[in-house]
Amino acid sequence: MIKKFLDFFKRNKISNLGEFGLIENIKSWINEEEKFVDNIIGIGDDAAVISFDKDEKVLASTDTFVEGVHFTRDITSFFDLGWRVLAANASDIAAMGGTPKYVMISLACPVNTKIDDIRNFYFGFKKLADILDIKLIGGDTVKLDKKIVVSISILGNTLSQNYILRNSAENGNLVFATGTFGDSAFGLKELLKNKNIRNFFTERFNNPMPRVKEGKFLGRNNLATCMMDVSDGLAFTLNEIAYKSNLGILLYEDKIPYSKEMKNTKDKLSYALYGGEDFELIFCARKENLDKILSFGNISLIGEVKDDFLGVKILDNKNKLSILPRKGYRAF
Repeated sequence: MIKKFLDFFKRNKISNLGEFGLIENIKSWINEEEKFVDNIIGIGDDAAVISFDKDEKVLASTDTFVEGVHFTRDITSFFDLGWRVLAANASDIAAMGGTPKYVMISLACPVNTKIDDIRNFYFGFKKLADILDIKLIGGDTVKLDKKIVVSISILGNTLSQNYILRNSAENGNLVFATGTFGDSAFGLKELLKNKNIRNFFTERFNNPMPRVKEGKFLGRNNLATCMMDVSDGLAFTLNEIAYKSNLGILLYEDKIPYSKEMKNTKDKLSYALYGGEDFELIFCARKENLDKILSFGNISLIGEVKDDFLGVKILDNKNKLSILPRKGYRAF
């Protein structure tokens, strides 16, 4: 049996594992569990949860953005890049029910990069940081031959027992979503056709607004049983919550929220389900909290949690039920 596992690792590439498969293997290689004896949460969620005292938990997350993989300079300006990398990381803290506080940035770039471009990167970062009240406390810079690579580490906090995981949905929970879906993916399509176009959709792609207020509201009031941010698509996120919780999620197609700009767009369902980078929040909550949750605004009821199947099913507008596959953006 051991020889079979070793042969698998020798023969195959990380593309055979995918991002989440790779993460699971890293955990096993270094013998780390998702939850330690002192109730600290490690590898496996949107952010790690660290305990320094009984009244507060520190949330920590990191992301790396590589030119040609996560962004290209022809459709994303340096200003927009600074905004986007912070938005993605702040969204991870929001998905845990916390408040993002401090950031460190490591920037690798070619020596011939214009100073004005780097300045615009930090201006874009600062524009969103000021909105979210996040402070830059350090980082690193290093020379790279051709591409730009940005790594961000972010710290946030939440009250001791108020952090929210992605694997804790409960049978009978309702499923909610913040904001709208598909805008970012459609914006990317527009930019790939015409890099000079600027409209609502391209702004949603290049300048997404992480749902920090909503995440903080849900965390501080203990309203969500589980939560995850939507970076890889609605279908993938719902499946991740369902499989991690060992339950099923029934999604109602007619409840998926769209912006008024998106409502008449062809293939809007596909953009919403599989497009990704909306940086909205998906969360589950008990039925008795329905009114309080919806009264906050910018939140929609989109489904419910079931225990009679595993994974995600979608009830379409013709009342037809089908399996929603676990697909979306793949890192490998």
